Amino acid sequence: MISDPATLQYIFVKSAYRFPKQYERRVVSKMISGKSLFWADGDDHKRHRKVLSPGFGAPEAKALLPLFNGCAESMSNKWMEVITNSKEQSVMINVPAWLSRATLDAIGEAAFDVCFGSIDNKEGALARAYSNMLSVMTFTMHAGFPLLRCTEFLLAI
Repeated sequence: MISDPATLQYIFVKSAYRFPKQYERRVVSKMISGKSLFWADGDDHKRHRKVLSPGFGAPEAKALLPLFNGCAESMSNKWMEVITNSKEQSVMINVPAWLSRATLDAIGEAAFDVCFGSIDNKEGALARAYSNMLSVMTFTMHAGFPLLRCTEFLLAI
């Protein structure tokens, strides 16, 4: 695992196209979201990136910081509420599930100016669909990648 910031910048920014995406990752990305940004590599990715880059610069990210802080604060407040309402004043928190819900709310507000309310309502249809999608992706990555290596010929059909 690489943790050096300079090395990460070299791999992901300066020389990203010298490190192509894994074949299995591209196959799974194509199955889940079609030929999207997650699938794209090389010239396709350059074209996608050129179109999308203006929306993800430092000023744009800075403008969204209050929104992301608000989602994080809502999640923190909800955790406190869950802890306070428990008999023992102690509870095990499923952090990945909560982060997923906070992420969904942040995407909704930042991209669509819509409050999905996932943090407050884990039983909402959208939150369930998003959670199911992430579960499928996680399962595919862990269980599916080894199978893809063995059955590459099936994907060509």
